[in-house]
Formats: sequence, C-alpha cells, structure tokens
Amino acid sequence: MAIPTRTARDGRVWKLPADPSYALPGFDGATRESHGMAPWKGWVPWLLMIAVVIAWVHLKLNTVGEMKIAWPMLHNEVFITAYNKPYEAIWGFQPLSTGTAILAASALVASMIGRTDPMARTRRLSERVRARFIMATPSVEYSFRIVRGCRSRLARGIEQVLGHPERI
Repeated sequence: MAIPTRTARDGRVWKLPADPSYALPGFDGATRESHGMAPWKGWVPWLLMIAVVIAWVHLKLNTVGEMKIAWPMLHNEVFITAYNKPYEAIWGFQPLSTGTAILAASALVASMIGRTDPMARTRRLSERVRARFIMATPSVEYSFRIVRGCRSRLARGIEQVLGHPERI
C-alpha cells in the first residue's frame, strides 16, 4: 500500500511505507554522517586519474616503447576488395598504454590516501605475493600428480584391453 506525500500539482508524492524487515541495523535513513570529510573529496581520486591520463596522452608517454609487429603469413596476404588493397595486419604493442596510466594514477592515489609509509606497503605487498605463491605451489604440484596418475591409470587400462604396445 502506497502513502501519498506530495505531487507536482498539490505538493504530494507517492511513497511506499517503510518495511522494518528491510531496515539496516544502526542506520537511520534520515541522517547521513560524513565522518568529518567534505563530500567533494570522494571525487578526488577520479579527478586525479583523469588528470594523469590526459597528461599521459598529451605527453605521448603511451608511444614510448611502442612496437609495430606485422603478423607473418597474414600481413598483405589478404586482399580486401572493398578498399581495393591488401590487408595490413600490423599489431601495435604499447607497453605504456592508457591502462598503465590508470595503474600509475591508482598508485599515486594509494600513496596519498595510505596511512602507512610506502616501504611498509611494499613489504606487505611482497608478503602477500609470496604467501599466495607458497599457497598455490602445493595445489599445482598436487594437480600435476593427479593428472600423471590419471594418465598412468588410463595407460594401464588401455594395456589391459588392447595388450601391451610392444606386443601389438
């Protein structure tokens, strides 16, 4: 059931009544806390990213280290009749493309927002990478053992059905 509150003509709008089963614990919908921060500060990372990307492209950093690689057996081998010329299959490799600019902007924002010094963050990142590698190594090794075991069981099954390959 909807409750009329205000409309455009007479100042009343239809509004659904609040359902207590959907209420968030400890949250009053009428109040919003800013935790002592101005609301515009939430836009700073995005504005910084936009500025870094614009500067990155303006300074042509995205073309540094660029390589044009012609695909073998495809470059100028296919004739496009609509343009009356062969297809130029050239891949442009840009290691410092716009994605790298976004990564640099993210690192800049993280360094500005972070509450620890950069060396502590670097140590923590290296510990996380090392921990994930250590956790992944046994599972990869176990997967290889399973595959090797399945292959040997499959080979034994084929030998039982068809006989040993040397005897065939």
